[in-house]
Amino acid sequence: MEWLKPINQWISNLGQTEFNKYLAIYLSSIVVIASLIGYRHYSQMAKLRQKIQYVNNLRLDTKNILSRDEEVKHQKNIVDKVLNERKNSFKLKHYFEDAISRLGLQNNIQKYDAFVSNLEHLRAQGYSEVRVEASLTNLNTKQLVDLLADIEKNSIIYTKYLEINRSNKAPVIDVILTIATLQLDTNEIAG
Repeated sequence: MEWLKPINQWISNLGQTEFNKYLAIYLSSIVVIASLIGYRHYSQMAKLRQKIQYVNNLRLDTKNILSRDEEVKHQKNIVDKVLNERKNSFKLKHYFEDAISRLGLQNNIQKYDAFVSNLEHLRAQGYSEVRVEASLTNLNTKQLVDLLADIEKNSIIYTKYLEINRSNKAPVIDVILTIATLQLDTNEIAG
């Protein structure tokens, strides 16, 4: 406490005006320093909150991606199971011909072609896509709906393209339809 004696002596020798001036400077310095420390603290807290929010958003995005990945893997397993079960016994062209026959649309079919589409992203996963493109004329809406419903019954077949045009003969329509399915990539011809 010896070191405080000179400071105490100096303060005692100050006049009231000088003392008030030094006290105001001292208190102002304390307030400025406290303000700077408070500003720095709250700005750092704000930056940390932003970083936490950013990391939390990344965490949620990652969780969503992982969930979708699990769902895709599950669906891929289902597709693989169905494809392995049907191996070479299922031919999309025959399925389409049977559907046309069941629905009595043989007179409406103009042409149809089956082919294998080797899309790069599917080939990388060990699949190829088999498509049947068909042109049907003079259909009514009920016949089209019945055909699409029949196609959708089979879970592994999907409608790839559908174009409906008004026919020259009213009240019927002309349809261009592409249906597709996956098969294990064996580089076979479509059938």
